Amino acid sequence: MNSEEMDPLLEALQAALARAQVPPLRLLQAAAGKTLARTGQAPTWLYYVLSGEVRLIRHGPAGRVAVMQRVQRGPVAEASLESRRYHCDVVSATATCALQLPINTVREAIDAEPELRQLWMQRLTREVIRLRATVERLSLDTAVDRIAHAITLDGRDFCLILRGTRRQWAEELALSHEALYRALRRMKDEGRLVEPQPGRFQLMR
Repeated sequence: MNSEEMDPLLEALQAALARAQVPPLRLLQAAAGKTLARTGQAPTWLYYVLSGEVRLIRHGPAGRVAVMQRVQRGPVAEASLESRRYHCDVVSATATCALQLPINTVREAIDAEPELRQLWMQRLTREVIRLRATVERLSLDTAVDRIAHAITLDGRDFCLILRGTRRQWAEELALSHEALYRALRRMKDEGRLVEPQPGRFQLMR
């Protein structure tokens, strides 16, 4: 990542860790599907995603899977700073590059440095807004409504490009993959949705 692309939060974190004289940061290269941390494990690292996508996965009854967070750039599982154990699995959804930041040092730096603490709070605020949108989406009764909601809020100009697989998208929407496929077909048949390229969904207004 060059300086022009540097996220202010990451820049502040790296500067704080340099002042703390921590060893050079580890760069993690993870293949799709790799588990970075498991439910119940004590957090050691704060993962900061540079490219790819990392998800928080919670396994429910009867094998149901819920996607609690998806991060394509930035810190993942921010609550791990205040928790003794992970409450979800941390999994790379695609080939991923991430920094491993020592979590205890990050916690101390946020407590000690007001500018970094402000940037961290801004990140948490954005995450709360995202979570509210997720709760709203999951309250919708039909697969069609959830798909339309996701394309509208997660895409741009009513167009969404999938970064993962359809099966992963179904998990994010709390749908079976069969229900997702049926809803996509229905929306296309009714003229409400087009897929000009595989994985590129455009809502028709």
